Amino acid sequence: MGSRQVYSKVLIDHFKNPVNRGRLTNETCLETGYNPKCGDVIYLSLRMDRDRVEEVMFDGKGCMICLASASILAGHITNMPAAEIHRHIHEVMDMFSPDPSFDENLALHDEIKALSSVREFPTRSQCATLAWQTLGQALRKADR
Repeated sequence: MGSRQVYSKVLIDHFKNPVNRGRLTNETCLETGYNPKCGDVIYLSLRMDRDRVEEVMFDGKGCMICLASASILAGHITNMPAAEIHRHIHEVMDMFSPDPSFDENLALHDEIKALSSVREFPTRSQCATLAWQTLGQALRKADR
């Protein structure tokens, strides 16, 4: 089985069985991300404890790639320090830059690496990165 098939399965699994979908009732930060090119909308609610994300949930409307990416994000950043999250955001965004210096050997979780399969479809990069961009905005607001 090729890596593209495995990654497609990861995205489909997250779309069909999302992780942490919903909204926190006691969030310390709520951020909305919107992709005007296709209409995808992501809502991230985070509960922060100083510089650590204690809990995160997402909701929204969008394509499979957008919602699967948000699910992957929500499943991996819980109880993670903000500095480590910023590193993951940078690495995900680098996967989709026009001249990526993305290192396939980085110690990213396989589900996060699964997003790299979307690079073959440049018009879908915003779908894959919307949740991560929204998370970056939320963390910048939380730092204030």
